[in-house]
Amino acid sequence: MLATYSPKDVTVLFNGVPLTGWADGDAVITVERSEDAFSLLVGADGDAVALKNANRSGVATLQFLQSSRANAIITAVLKIQDAGLLSPVPFAVRDSNSLDLAIAEAAFPVGPPRLIYGVGHNAREWRLALPAVDIFALGAA
Repeated sequence: MLATYSPKDVTVLFNGVPLTGWADGDAVITVERSEDAFSLLVGADGDAVALKNANRSGVATLQFLQSSRANAIITAVLKIQDAGLLSPVPFAVRDSNSLDLAIAEAAFPVGPPRLIYGVGHNAREWRLALPAVDIFALGAA
């Protein structure tokens, strides 16, 4: 079977709004859990037990062109938070060429991106806290 992939087929929704204007590079969208789902404990006599971690939190790291409208969208949510109203919003990432999906009922920016200026274009990197995230890496449809 021959599968296809195009970054144009990856959709990111933040508060129901599609985010666009991605920076260049191979890792402009990253979603991961904060901790492993399981760990292994081996006793002195060699018996082992798998420990299930209840922590389902994660982080999404998103890199946009410095001219992307997505920067203004995320900044607006951050400014509402700065005013004292923590307002987590829904977040999702989906690749329409596969069954891959990451979904969180709540997401919020942990702070503004670093502003970098120079001779060339510099990406804006946002980090979103995800109190609980489900990640489905299911591959081709």
